[in-house]
Amino acid sequence: MPRKPAQIEIVPLSEEDRSILAGYYENGYLHGHCVPLAIALARATDAELVILRTEEGRLIHAGVRTAAGELRDIRGIVEELEFRRPYAGMGPLRLVPTTEAALLAEVPDTTEKMIERASAHLCELFDDLPQAREHEERLRVFLAELSDLCATHGFWLRGELPNSIVLYPAYGDEAGFKARAVPGGTLRLERLLGAGESEPRRPGDLKAPPALAR
Repeated sequence: MPRKPAQIEIVPLSEEDRSILAGYYENGYLHGHCVPLAIALARATDAELVILRTEEGRLIHAGVRTAAGELRDIRGIVEELEFRRPYAGMGPLRLVPTTEAALLAEVPDTTEKMIERASAHLCELFDDLPQAREHEERLRVFLAELSDLCATHGFWLRGELPNSIVLYPAYGDEAGFKARAVPGGTLRLERLLGAGESEPRRPGDLKAPPALAR
């Protein structure tokens, strides 16, 4: 008898968690990491890159301007006054267009990894980005295939506490799994990293607060 299609349910972040996360990310992306985020936004939306620059030429903040003329950064779409507000004490600031190549030349320590991380953070906050929709679709396909795999082989994953199984985007150094037998016929599952490690690791900059890493 054919197996019924897997039941898949994806619950997004609550508005409360998203608000907390936005406040956490805003601090980093308004004061120090705006360039990779602006580039990630421009790539995602095909919007024009813009920067705030002092009269002396110093780059203060970067974001994008949409086709409708709206400004956007880690806070979402904001009025120009709000876009400038965190830097009001820095004297007159010019809002000027720029390009990805020019930004990378001006801030050469911006890496592709930083841009990818900024893109992932944006997807956590904004459902309207193409990457957010693609991420959800990939996750849905993964969960359906995982369900089929479990049904085929007769092994399923579960947590002993609610939400105790953590699914995360690959870091790149994962090598496999360790299954350790325990009394009762179940096994404890750990991931193995490239060097045989099984300790959990998290990304570097701008990690999610512990309260949200659940």
